[in-house]
Amino acid sequence: MSATQYIGNGDGFIYITENVTSPTNQDILTTIDNDCQAVRGIVYQQALASASLYANKSATSDLSVTSISGVGNITAVTINAVSQIGSSISVSGLTAEQLADAIASSINAFTPSGPDYRAVAIGSSVSIIATQDQGSGANGLSVIVSNDDPGNIDVTATDLSGGANSNDLIDSGCGRKFFINPDFDTNQCAGKGTAVEGDLTNSVEISSDIIFQGLQGSLKDQTIGIVTEQATPLRISSIQVVYLQAEVGFTDNIKTINTEDFSENDIVYFKADPDYTITFLSTGNLSLEGSSSFVAAQYDTIVLQKKGSGWNEVSRSGARLGDTADYRAAGFPFPIEGSTTSALPTSGGIGIETGVATVIQRYTGNVTLTGNLSISFATTGAVRKGDEIWIFMDGTVDLNGNTFTVNGEKLSDTEALTGGWVARAKFNGTTWDHFVSYRLGKTTTWRLDVGTRIENGGISLDKLETSIRTELITVPVSLETSELGAIKFIIPYDCTVSSITAYVTKLIEATDDASILPKDDASLVMTSGTLTMVAGSAIGTGLTVTPTGNNTFSAGETMTLEGIKTTPGGKVLASITVKRL
Repeated sequence: MSATQYIGNGDGFIYITENVTSPTNQDILTTIDNDCQAVRGIVYQQALASASLYANKSATSDLSVTSISGVGNITAVTINAVSQIGSSISVSGLTAEQLADAIASSINAFTPSGPDYRAVAIGSSVSIIATQDQGSGANGLSVIVSNDDPGNIDVTATDLSGGANSNDLIDSGCGRKFFINPDFDTNQCAGKGTAVEGDLTNSVEISSDIIFQGLQGSLKDQTIGIVTEQATPLRISSIQVVYLQAEVGFTDNIKTINTEDFSENDIVYFKADPDYTITFLSTGNLSLEGSSSFVAAQYDTIVLQKKGSGWNEVSRSGARLGDTADYRAAGFPFPIEGSTTSALPTSGGIGIETGVATVIQRYTGNVTLTGNLSISFATTGAVRKGDEIWIFMDGTVDLNGNTFTVNGEKLSDTEALTGGWVARAKFNGTTWDHFVSYRLGKTTTWRLDVGTRIENGGISLDKLETSIRTELITVPVSLETSELGAIKFIIPYDCTVSSITAYVTKLIEATDDASILPKDDASLVMTSGTLTMVAGSAIGTGLTVTPTGNNTFSAGETMTLEGIKTTPGGKVLASITVKRL
């Protein structure tokens, strides 16, 4: 029940306790008279200080170096059984302050398998700081410092504490809980019993009533379960989020939501807890828009405002990540991704409908028509200004006295028999705009404009400028530990390697030179092709070689760049100039 109405009325006591799950009399920090002066002077001040901040607070541990002697080592600093240092720390010759600094530095330099804790050394102490996202979850985790000479090394650490979550009503590190007993009897009737100083008997918690949640704080949320189509959330703020879980299974209905403790005009964002589906019914004490129910899944929200003894709908949102059909229905021209391959028929009509067919349609086979053949694009289901269809003709068609049309455009005998063309169509809102062209390398002709053709093979490589026939392949080569070795890649066309240039991208380790051996498909080193990068070469240092043998490749053959260095260290970028044959 709410006891807000009794705060400061002069009856009984207000109790301030430790922030524990179920405080007892032993957890009472202060008992004050329940009058206005006390409420103003003590309760509201402490209540304000007990609110959680807008963001998580990190938990901390205090590590202390009490004494050291001898030549031992700090062998481990573990948090929740996970090591936080990469190697042992020798204490030999160190003062307590120096050892504290060494421990902090080692923690900061190491990346553990889990939360990455930070450390700050102050004198002979080290403050170990948990990550912010851990919040109160880090509280109570053990910090254990191990050493191999317990008799001469004394280093201790406290458990992590002081962490807090922004979503908590009460700051878990600094907050307090508040209770009131305005002379309640066992039936919680005020003025009927005997309130006792230092005794929580018959008291009622009022923490959520007096710990203020300002707009500068985070929006609080809670997760509760439905019982017999009813939910009883707690009021923790004038605006809050409530996640609902089904009573049984993963689906449920809700028609009544508790209003006790809530203030008039309070607003609550109700959502289904992930994996649950909750249906809000316009019965009970819920007044929904148009008396229509609302189904809330993972991304859906309904906003309700407290009015009297019920809740009025403010808004609802079905905002969720939809599939392609959802977006198309909303007017977005999202294609059905993918490609469909079909055999060419000898006659008939092929209708393609966007939203049903994949955006790419491929046709294969070499056919002789027995009747007219047509490919058409349906306007049904097409989305205005954006929908596209692509047709790739990988087959050939002998018209045999018949017609072959693409969305009404007739192909000539040559065009149909050639094959290798692509048709692209775009919907303008009423009809399909389209064009047909030929693909280089796939056909004997390529349509430049009406009546103009360039025969396939009509332009030989020797008729092209050298710069057009020359291409550059770039390959990074690492000389680092565990990265040395042969780097292999496919050459996609017939060509000759005319030169290889390498630039240092990471300092070449200074102990010895590095070599990069270019090899052909038979693993033969290219004549005059070895690149020797001098030890200590700085970033940007370049070297060019001109291979004279074992430098010719056929399409599909493998080229190898093998990095060799006795003492690993360094990286280069190799640029391979090739000329198509």
